[in-house]
Amino acid sequence: MIDPRHRIILHIDMDSFYASCERRENPALAGKPVAVCIFSGRDADSGAISTASYEARALGVKSGMPIKLAKKIAPQAIYLKANFSLYQGISDSIMSIARARFKATQQASIDEIYIDASFEASGDYSIAEKLARELKAEIFEQEMLTCSVGIGRNKLVAKMASDFQKPDGLTIVRFEDTEKFLSPLPVKKLVGIGPKTEEALAKEGITTIGQIAGAESARLVEVFGESRGRWLFDAARGIDNEPVAERDMPAQMSRIGTMKKDSQDPAEIAAFCAGLFETVADDAREAGIAFGTISVMLILANLKMHTKSRKFPRPMSGSEPAVKTEIESLVARFFEENPYAVCRRAGVRVSDLEKKEGQKSLFDY
Repeated sequence: MIDPRHRIILHIDMDSFYASCERRENPALAGKPVAVCIFSGRDADSGAISTASYEARALGVKSGMPIKLAKKIAPQAIYLKANFSLYQGISDSIMSIARARFKATQQASIDEIYIDASFEASGDYSIAEKLARELKAEIFEQEMLTCSVGIGRNKLVAKMASDFQKPDGLTIVRFEDTEKFLSPLPVKKLVGIGPKTEEALAKEGITTIGQIAGAESARLVEVFGESRGRWLFDAARGIDNEPVAERDMPAQMSRIGTMKKDSQDPAEIAAFCAGLFETVADDAREAGIAFGTISVMLILANLKMHTKSRKFPRPMSGSEPAVKTEIESLVARFFEENPYAVCRRAGVRVSDLEKKEGQKSLFDY
């Protein structure tokens, strides 16, 4: 087991991800307050805000806020319907970039990933910082999006550090500086504390993380119960031994790559996608995973992403001829609809995954 002092975890958090994706697709939105909305369909403005750009947040628009309320608070903001296909494709690319650089990763959400950089950094925070800056640069170069990175002794500290300087930040909390970093922060900043716990702590006269760390563990257990009380006592000291590891079967598997040159040739692009698919198919076959849907993702010279998908009548288990034929068909269909498109990057994604009976999952290896 690695010495805790040599363990270095990175948390990558994309900056206002959905809104940033929209602004990348439409540069005219740069610098403007943008709110990405999930509409319920009951009427024109029913639903909630999913993501707000930093400019929109400055006007009081927040995630989870009803769209009608947001429009009353900030009528000058730009309200857009969420485009999850776009966001997922960009997320796949970002996650692929991270996984290509580090051995141990764990995707936490569509716009967050944990990285155990202990091996690559050899326990050296200076090396970890260099690796993090290189990763930030590659993500920006490939996807034209910024992210904030936290570096710490474990997942808990790294996640809190990534939120410390946003956007485009990088915060390092060295092993010996953990309690100094945590202590002055309000209790609501401790990952895992919600409004009810914050209120209960306030009744105990506790408003900072340092005060939780200084509390009697017996009292925390008395108020919050054995498990929760012990967790609070440890977390306030920056103690978290949870490993960085993908634990569940993924929702999808994908590969995205940049072509050697921009192309308008459907056959050339389909062959490129087929090559990427072979890697995905090998991973799926080794893990005993079958897939029901194949998608091709085409990123054009103008950086707009387009996705074409096909659901198979039965689960597929690898690089069967029907899959290659479908990839060719999907690419051809796209160019029939977009004859003047120029493709810069391309990828493949399989989804509707299921584990074959008697086989291990991808993360049992």
